[in-house]
Amino acid sequence: MDRLISLRQWQLALKICELIEIPAESGVHKVLTQWCVGIMQAFKRQRDQPGGLDGGVEPQLTEERVAAKILKRLETQPGVSYADVADVAARQELKHLASLLLDREPNLARQVMVLLKLKEVDRALAKAAQSQQPDLMHLVLRHMRKTMEGSGGSGELELRLRRIPQALSLYQSCVREEAPDKALAL
Repeated sequence: MDRLISLRQWQLALKICELIEIPAESGVHKVLTQWCVGIMQAFKRQRDQPGGLDGGVEPQLTEERVAAKILKRLETQPGVSYADVADVAARQELKHLASLLLDREPNLARQVMVLLKLKEVDRALAKAAQSQQPDLMHLVLRHMRKTMEGSGGSGELELRLRRIPQALSLYQSCVREEAPDKALAL
């Protein structure tokens, strides 16, 4: 199977996984993830070559079309994590593609984790608030405090949190325990 993947024989590798009944996580999901990486790398080569996207095989290829192609393929296989594929896209420096793929991830906790990796903190905060999971909200708040307060952005942090009442409430309760004088200022 690994040789077929390295030869970019995706269909044959999928068929082999099916025939010898390899568990989905180490078989089909691995092949599909590698297929996605191949699609992303081909898009980047085509985009970065001299002449841009006009010189490639598919002149109208955009991140939206790449996302549609990937989503169409992944929809045929239940259990594939869109967040994992979005994470791969982020590592390939295709942030818009990663964002498009993340919209399909049903697990909000996974979405939030990848959004934090993409440095889309506001969107991660909104998703965490939407989830109604306090642990997830605490995770985002810790991340925000670590990245913003260390750089002197405590005021900016508080302004961002004011947009989402649940987040501001959790932040105030954390601050109240740590520094009561700062809670008064809030």
